[in-house]
Parts: sequence; structure tokens; C-alpha cells
Amino acid sequence: MNRLSDILFEQFAPTAEEEATRINDQTGVGLVTDQGFWERMGIRTGEDLAKSVLSQTYSDYYKELHGIRPRWKDTSKMSVDDIQALIDELDEEAARLSDDDV
Repeated sequence: MNRLSDILFEQFAPTAEEEATRINDQTGVGLVTDQGFWERMGIRTGEDLAKSVLSQTYSDYYKELHGIRPRWKDTSKMSVDDIQALIDELDEEAARLSDDDV
């Protein structure tokens, strides 16, 4: 899996709108680029958006591997690097599971 944090960089845009635009330009994913929308979701800064995107990625990936969402894992207080580390752990787990299938 591609390290989303590599795309998001360590330097975040000042606003969620600017970060969404940058992510869209780099990946073509099509995030909403309206600051008002993001603020209604409680996401104001580029870093807030990056954490939200990574948290959702982690939750989706965990569900793909285990069939349930990791609702006990609160990523809201984690850093971007910490959330990316969780995704990296899932990458390793997926590789092990794939090797077991061979």
C-alpha cells in the first residue's frame, strides 16, 4: 500500500481546503475543497484533514483484513506519523496473510 503520509508530507497546508486541493492534485481522489464543509466536520487545518484521511484509511484497511472496524482504536489524539504506523502494521499483517495463502 502507498504511504499516504508520503503524499501528505510533513508540512501541511494552513487550511483543510488548501490541503484537500493539494491531495486532489497529487492523487486525483476528489476530496471536497470547500473550507466551510470541512469546518462543519470539525476539520480546520491541513493537518486535521490529513489525520482524518489517514484515520479513515486505517479503519477501512482494518475492516478489509478483519471484517470489523477497529472502533476501540481512538486515532483522534494520534499524530499523522502514529496513524501511518498503524497502517504500516496492517501492511505487514496483510503481507504475512498473503504469504500464508501461498
